[in-house]
Amino acid sequence: MHGAPHEFTLADDPPRAKEYTLKAAFLFNFLKYTTWPKGTFERPDDPILLAIVGRDPFGSLLEHVLSKKKVGAHPIRILRFKSVEEVKQAHAIFLGELSAKERASLYARLAGKPVLIIGDERGLASKDGAVASFFLKDGKVRFEVSTEAIRRAGLAISSQLLKLADIVEKRR
Repeated sequence: MHGAPHEFTLADDPPRAKEYTLKAAFLFNFLKYTTWPKGTFERPDDPILLAIVGRDPFGSLLEHVLSKKKVGAHPIRILRFKSVEEVKQAHAIFLGELSAKERASLYARLAGKPVLIIGDERGLASKDGAVASFFLKDGKVRFEVSTEAIRRAGLAISSQLLKLADIVEKRR
């Protein structure tokens, strides 16, 4: 797997590669178990646009895990953006390394739009933030979900997936 300097191969850092391979699989499950509002896709085989915004922690792993997968008839197309301002269209966004100000700007730009926003640290899922976020606990990848953010975005996420999540609103 060759790539840009910020990318890594499975051999470069096995623990990190394992973590992000699992996160890529979780991302696929989020795409698979999310329902977007009617009219989001013009055709039933339009691609789901998955954007990585900010510094990309996956490198070529994301393509490796998702390249041949589909959600129903929708292929998954991966887009990468260095800055929040570059994002014009996406069905799902994974937050790479971004400042709090950049995240706030992205949340404001996408408020009320049917975009599944997924973060990479505990605490990013909130009613005014990401829909979901990954975190490590006891060496395992876990995820939190904000049911308020899901509702606000006009999305629906399967109860099967929600059963496995740490629901932000239940921690209050």
